[in-house]
Amino acid sequence: MRLFKGPDGTFPPLAKVQDIKDRFEEKLPKGPPGEDLHDLWLEQLAQLMVRIVTLRNRQNRRLGNARRGARLAASVTAVVTALTGGTLLAGVHGAAATALGVAAVALGIGGAALNAIQPAESYATSVLLAAKFERLWWAIYSYCSTELRRAEESDFDKAWTSFTDQVRDISSTLDRGIAPLGSRSAP
Repeated sequence: MRLFKGPDGTFPPLAKVQDIKDRFEEKLPKGPPGEDLHDLWLEQLAQLMVRIVTLRNRQNRRLGNARRGARLAASVTAVVTALTGGTLLAGVHGAAATALGVAAVALGIGGAALNAIQPAESYATSVLLAAKFERLWWAIYSYCSTELRRAEESDFDKAWTSFTDQVRDISSTLDRGIAPLGSRSAP
């Protein structure tokens, strides 16, 4: 259960840089204009949080497409089974049986292709990556809520390195159902 949700009750509760800055800015110590590191750090963290939301949403879109593909493939399999079973039971012969057989083969190949588009392990990887991105978003949110106001430069450097390393590690996890990193169709 989350204590803070967006206006529509979904993740992320804060999706824009300015929303994030508005949430935390008043709690930050104020320094001379243009020299206040806490404001600059908050800007960096807010931009990173928005990027993380974008990456998480991309994974969720993949999940939605995979679900639809799996449902369609299961439906095609049921149609093929019903079509071939119905043909046998009805005792259809000749050209009609050939036409139904060709249709069953075409549907079977289509169903197999849909299943091959995103294998089950790829679906599981997408679920895992989306969860990791959301967990990282909440970790940064917690840092902004509890530690940023009293952070020294070395503390922020450690936190920033940790957050960006996590983004890199999550992003470099290859999803078997998508193109490898570096290809034109990679995310």
